[in-house]
Amino acid sequence: MGLFDQIAGAALGALQQQVAGAATGSAPGAAAGAGPAVQMIMQLVQQQGGLHGLLEKLRGGGLTEVVQSWIGTGANQAVSPAQLNTALGEQHVGQLAGAAGMAPQELLGMLSQHLPGLVDQLSPGGELPHDMAGLLQAGLNLLHR
Repeated sequence: MGLFDQIAGAALGALQQQVAGAATGSAPGAAAGAGPAVQMIMQLVQQQGGLHGLLEKLRGGGLTEVVQSWIGTGANQAVSPAQLNTALGEQHVGQLAGAAGMAPQELLGMLSQHLPGLVDQLSPGGELPHDMAGLLQAGLNLLHR
């Protein structure tokens, strides 16, 4: 494992711990279930070759305007579990859900609830970081909120 992988893993682990702590009430203002959602989103991100890859897959699945609303500075458009299932592919969703030990609809519901906000938080100022260092910095900035 390279140095970058170690740094990325540590940053993502810290983000997951913060979200999980927030979900149990140790940090104010977070939604219950966000910890597992972050884990599922991070698995999706890794499988798609990064956040840009995941968002491109969603755009290619017909969610261009929805994804742009998450990145932009305006209100985030909602995404339904059915839309995510179509964009990501039923087989891929089934594999991810199986690996997580949950039903595909449960996974899709969790993703539809948490993915818009997470992408929004990782794109301050309406732009996604263009490199992994920028993405890590955005993730670390979330930890200090």
